[in-house]
Amino acid sequence: MGSLFRYIADDIAARAESGDCPGCQRSAPLFPIEAAIDDDEWSVGVDCPEEICSDCIRRLPLRKFAPRTGEKVVQELINTHHPKGTLSGEQRVNRLVSICDEYRRTPAYPLFLQNEDWPWCCGDFCEYLGVPNSYEESIRIGSEMKLWRGDYKQLYGDMTLEPESLNEVCLFRCLKCGKEVFTWQMT
Repeated sequence: MGSLFRYIADDIAARAESGDCPGCQRSAPLFPIEAAIDDDEWSVGVDCPEEICSDCIRRLPLRKFAPRTGEKVVQELINTHHPKGTLSGEQRVNRLVSICDEYRRTPAYPLFLQNEDWPWCCGDFCEYLGVPNSYEESIRIGSEMKLWRGDYKQLYGDMTLEPESLNEVCLFRCLKCGKEVFTWQMT
């Protein structure tokens, strides 16, 4: 689990480029966000920045972040991992709010080309680990790791995992059990 962002591995967060944050005017690593921010939210007149620092991400009211399409699965992941009767109604709602809060504050990584399909396991979203380092690694991933939705062999047969761009393949790890999965969104 990332220390800066729960669902982003620390080595991925460490790659963020630094710049002047439009929210606090500090020079800091900047992260892509999906938020609706008015001029009066900032110390300077900036309208809806695309990137801000982690401190500003944490201090912004949750209502300022755009709902993410991946949030639609939170109720399903809670129901799957915590069947009825294992948590009180209040505990279920608190868990749902906690996951959605953290997920909305997660930088807009990775780039999902088709739709936001963030893997989840053990009652929470998985941690984003990055993309393969090379096309050779990408080919190995197809046979060594589990595809997030479905069986790779059944879906693709003997086809090797050779994307047009390495950004099409995203690697994730469960925060609890450590299982690693990948997504592949072809262009």
